[in-house]
Amino acid sequence: MHPNPSVFFQSCVTLLKQSEQEIPEFIGWELIETTRNSIQHLYQNNNGKLSAHQKRTVEAISYHLEVFTNNGKTMGTGSLNIQVFHDIKDRINIVIEMAKNSHNPSWNLLKPPAEPYPKVITADLEIVTNVNSVLNKLEGEIADAISESKNVIVNSAELFLNSESIQRHTNTGIKTYKVGSNVYFEIAMEPDQENNTQEVLNIKTSLSANDLNLKDFILKTTQETLTLGHTSEPKTSEDVNILVNEDVIADLCLAVQSQLSCVREYHRLPCLQVGQQIYDLKNRKKGSSPLNITLDPFLPAMTDSSAYTGEGLVAKKAQIINDGKVMFQLINNRFGQYLKKEPNGITGNMLVDTDAYSYDELKIKEENIIEIIKFSSLLVDSQKMTWSSEIKLAKQYHSDGTYTMIKGGVMSGNIWDNFADAMFSSNTGIVNFPPNSYNDAKGYVGPAWMLIRKGVSVVGVSL
Repeated sequence: MHPNPSVFFQSCVTLLKQSEQEIPEFIGWELIETTRNSIQHLYQNNNGKLSAHQKRTVEAISYHLEVFTNNGKTMGTGSLNIQVFHDIKDRINIVIEMAKNSHNPSWNLLKPPAEPYPKVITADLEIVTNVNSVLNKLEGEIADAISESKNVIVNSAELFLNSESIQRHTNTGIKTYKVGSNVYFEIAMEPDQENNTQEVLNIKTSLSANDLNLKDFILKTTQETLTLGHTSEPKTSEDVNILVNEDVIADLCLAVQSQLSCVREYHRLPCLQVGQQIYDLKNRKKGSSPLNITLDPFLPAMTDSSAYTGEGLVAKKAQIINDGKVMFQLINNRFGQYLKKEPNGITGNMLVDTDAYSYDELKIKEENIIEIIKFSSLLVDSQKMTWSSEIKLAKQYHSDGTYTMIKGGVMSGNIWDNFADAMFSSNTGIVNFPPNSYNDAKGYVGPAWMLIRKGVSVVGVSL
């Protein structure tokens, strides 16, 4: 059930329809209204305990308009934001003129689907309907975790609980409505010792409060803080075995998924076609796990769950990778027309099959495995299918059962090689990362650990 649009939204729609009648070149539009609500608590250390020194409630509403024009042999597009204090007609005329000056191959704008959009839970409904209860619960988890964090000083923290509703209308009759949510938490701490000059700042965010596991996150931050000054730099090697968690696996799988976009094919960028194999089945190391990826848009309260695609196609679930073989390309309306391919609406969260290995098995499968606790900033190049990052904290295991804490050095890898000889854990990890100004959404349910046995090097201390 869609709520009634705001009066301002309806005024925009009315004037857009008038402009369609008045301006022959004006052939289409999409109007989006986004309403956001946020509770923001900022904490500081007060006699050894965190206390909220700022509490804010923020409400905002925004409008985004995209228009399409017939420019003769080409089609124009233009977009801008509209504020409630703007002259609506003036903003419509400005964006239409912008569209007249852009030139793209023409395509047919999407019409409403013949089938209704399915019902999908796209938010943590507790945050949307009972945010104060969620806030109290999370503050309790934070207090419990900090009480168990010994030999550190917690300097500050921030906790934001956000919800939003997004309503869209188009000139072709598409009407969609979605509710969203997310939680943002950050914490800064330092070792409880004299003359300390270092601090650790870590951030955790998720669509749902249920996925945060703040206690585990804070205790891991405590562990990282206590290693300050007690690490060594890794040794340079052209071939290392590394153990990575679900956050890294999700980033690597997202790069694989990006290769399936028909947009890449149209722009003649590196991409995969149906039937291609991303690794050689005959030359894999013994025990390597198959890579199976399914996109599922219907998982409750996951960041890539939606009843529809960004254009308004009905969302579809499909297995896109089966033991390294490409099963489907991701084809949208516009670029599907350019390529003369049928749009399929395949989208959603990445479901990756687990395997039979426990965490304890994986960390002794090869010699001198480096377990990545945290990368400084994992940079993935989805064009070259490579990645690199400085090691922020890791363990290097030794044959005698001991390990060394390491930090620094630059590690890099080739994603195709990484999956060729990877081994997946039996236990499951979840990544429910909401989109922000810098990053796309990332929904993942799959192995909590992956042992990478090929295609990774590290530059550190020379041997």
